[in-house]
Amino acid sequence: MKGTFNHSPLEYSLNIRGESWKQGERLRGSLKVKNTSSEELNLSNYGVTLAFGDIKKLHSKKDKAFTNSAEVLFEDLLLAPNSEENLSFQFQLDKDCPITEKASSLYVLCGEPEKPFEGGLLQLAIAPYTVISNFTHVLETIYRCKIKSLKNKKGQIEAKVQVPDSKSYAAVQALSLLMRFTGDQLELSYTFKLKVTNFEHGIMGTKDEVREIKSVLSPDQYQIYGDSPNQEGIGKA
Repeated sequence: MKGTFNHSPLEYSLNIRGESWKQGERLRGSLKVKNTSSEELNLSNYGVTLAFGDIKKLHSKKDKAFTNSAEVLFEDLLLAPNSEENLSFQFQLDKDCPITEKASSLYVLCGEPEKPFEGGLLQLAIAPYTVISNFTHVLETIYRCKIKSLKNKKGQIEAKVQVPDSKSYAAVQALSLLMRFTGDQLELSYTFKLKVTNFEHGIMGTKDEVREIKSVLSPDQYQIYGDSPNQEGIGKA
């Protein structure tokens, strides 16, 4: 993934190895900065920043569009006229870092960290951690659920799940599933919206009910043979 940005008197060439990543992977790349002016420039506060961006605020260029999480900066750099300098960088993505979705995404910014619109930026395509992808794949292929959407929610990934059209799930009106890692434990929180039978004053009817079920899976429950999903362990859970 590459991007070139011209903000006179500086030209930025940002290069990131790869096109997409998963939570927990390492991000590597390089930045080249060229001074096109006739004067020496101090770039000691310039470099590359990993930031979480609110896409709506970004499009409006609002001050709080980004929340910076890590940075790699040039150190004591005075860039001579018509010269250029390179900076290598790498960022370790957390297992629970934000994934890319419609409303928000991680970005790599170049320039001054606190002036994101005066440099350049590249949006990152971040998918769920391998274990989470495997878990949702089992839900879809073995249990015939459908993952309708994935989004970030308070440090977790929220999946909107459509259950199978069968008698076993007739009471389920909606299902939301929150997933996150704590150490090597996969924490799950299912929230069911149910339509259940109700007897009141001797009359049978129905009522709406919300039921929450929490579960924690250890590595031997969610995976087997390296990164392969443990379908039996997931099923029992």
